[in-house]
Amino acid sequence: MLTQYRLIVQKSDGNKYYPGISGGQILKQFPFACSTANIDIPINSNVAIEHLSPIRCDDVVRLQVCQRMGPDEQIVWIDLFEGRIMSIGHSDSPVNAVELICRGHEEEAVYRAVTVDYSASSATTGTILSALQGSYMSRITDAATSLIDSSNSTTLTSFNVDQDTKYMIDVIKELERLEGYTYRFSVLPSYDSSGNLSAVYGSWQLVPTTPTSKYQLVAGTLRYIQAHFDTSISSLVNDITIYGASGSPQKVGTATDATSQSAYNTRHHIDSDLGLSTDALCNSLASAVKDKFKDPLISGWGVMQLTPEATPGDLVYCKNPDIYVNGEEVDGNYTVKRVVHDLGAATTRIEVGELVDNVIDMISEFYAKDRLNNANFIG
Repeated sequence: MLTQYRLIVQKSDGNKYYPGISGGQILKQFPFACSTANIDIPINSNVAIEHLSPIRCDDVVRLQVCQRMGPDEQIVWIDLFEGRIMSIGHSDSPVNAVELICRGHEEEAVYRAVTVDYSASSATTGTILSALQGSYMSRITDAATSLIDSSNSTTLTSFNVDQDTKYMIDVIKELERLEGYTYRFSVLPSYDSSGNLSAVYGSWQLVPTTPTSKYQLVAGTLRYIQAHFDTSISSLVNDITIYGASGSPQKVGTATDATSQSAYNTRHHIDSDLGLSTDALCNSLASAVKDKFKDPLISGWGVMQLTPEATPGDLVYCKNPDIYVNGEEVDGNYTVKRVVHDLGAATTRIEVGELVDNVIDMISEFYAKDRLNNANFIG
């Protein structure tokens, strides 16, 4: 497979530069984290340093890839990374190269996460932050209104961005967690007819519950290179007791799984929350924990030929008859938690597994949702 890269560096005045690249790495993750890219630009007889001198920190970068089976196929460019340059490094050993360290547009768009394709051009900073504050406070009852400056500013000032963006990143992470990681936040850059970045929209989308049709991690297929899977019982529990509101008697719920106990011995977990006002709620939580953690958790990673379609949050089908975990062949669907593109090797590494991989996270999620769904818990 022929792999070609195209790096577009856009200045604030719209001028563009197209330096060649020799390697680098792109990292994308779910739950929410800003995507990053390290891009290496070689300096040699064909690329003089003065050709790179106009490139500055905060310039827009758009890295694209084209993959073809042969030179006669049509060239189609696919976006691999979009963001801005955060720092520029230059070294002369072991090779003369410039390194661009970039962060994705998520960093700029985190304060626009209220609705799908929420356009900053149609609202002021104040209305965006006020809407997100309302969305957040409907989930967290003890949030203080003073945490966000919702003044009706007409511009996205550097003060607002610096002060509020840090908080919004925490908000997005919290919203993803409270939704049980069934939603993911991403950005949708928009370009005008000249190819200049014109806007960055926030997107709040459901995490797919069916395997992606764009790629698979299946041994023997064209893209597959290697894989590794693990199984662990470190989070396994099969005998759960949850205590709720105090009283005579105190509210309590239990759940056990005899099959799991027979295979892995009895593994207890005891927890309490006085906000759980009925035995039914306690039993519901105990049963949810049991169903989730009665079996060993499976995680793994796989390396493929460069796969620009790979996206954190995807559900991907994995199969390898030569890899066994806990006595069973790897053959199932797993959530993609991390994607790493290696530009020099033209490979993609995906890390897969459970997004909620311990009892404490699950219980915290249950408590939060329970308070939202039961008015008696909201003060």
